[in-house]
Amino acid sequence: MPAETDLKTYHEFTDMQKALVDLYTDPSSKTYKNKVQSYIAAGYYVGTPPEGQEDDGRGYRAARQYAHKIFILPHIKAEVEKRLEANREAINMAIPDIVDKLSTISEANLMDYMVQQECRCPHCDGDISSLVQEYQFDIERMRNDGYGIILKKMKPTRYGTEFEFHDPIATMDRLMKHYGGYKLSDAGADLSVFDELVIAARKK
Repeated sequence: MPAETDLKTYHEFTDMQKALVDLYTDPSSKTYKNKVQSYIAAGYYVGTPPEGQEDDGRGYRAARQYAHKIFILPHIKAEVEKRLEANREAINMAIPDIVDKLSTISEANLMDYMVQQECRCPHCDGDISSLVQEYQFDIERMRNDGYGIILKKMKPTRYGTEFEFHDPIATMDRLMKHYGGYKLSDAGADLSVFDELVIAARKK
């Protein structure tokens, strides 16, 4: 590869080259780290079969070859590697916070915040002497203990208050996708960064 000072800078790239690099290296991009899809989304030519003919995949195979040729251009390769390294550094900075959140959520037990109270039976035709036991959640104590974000919504119903809580696993899944935590870890052994986080959380 030529010396770094001899390479084109990002501002000297063509518009499609800039788009290609942006789409490939942005973790929020739908084509993140997918060379062919980034190539297509950036606006490069992709052959299509003549009208009326079935697509035999030749256009996609050609796009894959052309995408490879563009990605190995020295200035493209250098810019991509620089950005992916910056992403890795950002992931490493975020991992401790993710571990802490994962540990906190994994420790939350909704049963600890369930309280029992007496209330009038909604099915007893106004018989005020008929009391039943209803279970509620102590939301104020949940908030004080740092678990308030788990509550998604609550609403009164004729049968009592209905509570809905966020799925902690789905929440962590979004965080992991955002920070690239599902990539293979440097430790190898078929472990993802997510696997390492789970192991670390269990050790806390």
